[in-house]
Amino acid sequence: MITAPIRSTLHQALPNERVPTKTLGQQDFMKLLLTSLQTQNPLKPQDAGAMLGQMSQIGMIQSMTTMQQDIAKSRVEQQLTLGQSLINKIVRLVDSNNTEITGNVTEVQQNNGKVELRVNGQNYSITGLKAVLQ
Repeated sequence: MITAPIRSTLHQALPNERVPTKTLGQQDFMKLLLTSLQTQNPLKPQDAGAMLGQMSQIGMIQSMTTMQQDIAKSRVEQQLTLGQSLINKIVRLVDSNNTEITGNVTEVQQNNGKVELRVNGQNYSITGLKAVLQ
């Protein structure tokens, strides 16, 4: 008799499993608004002013989210430009362990939205840059 191996599902997320988040987005506010409209008392409907206030808050949240994304993109672009200007320059920087490194920048790359400088054959975050020596 041939049997199939038992697979553990402890570490696998189920397709319909809810993954909690720590922030609320525009879709969350829209769901709340629709739920409140569906469950309101028909004899005491929500006034139009309150609904307009909620809609404007949703619009403001969307604008702020877009602005944050644009600022993050701009920061990465500025760091890439700075990194390119450092190629073939000797720099001093600190790594994630706060160890100071001095060496020649040979390459600049972007990994997972973070800009890294290649110094002495290793990649270091550009945020650890302390000085440009030559």
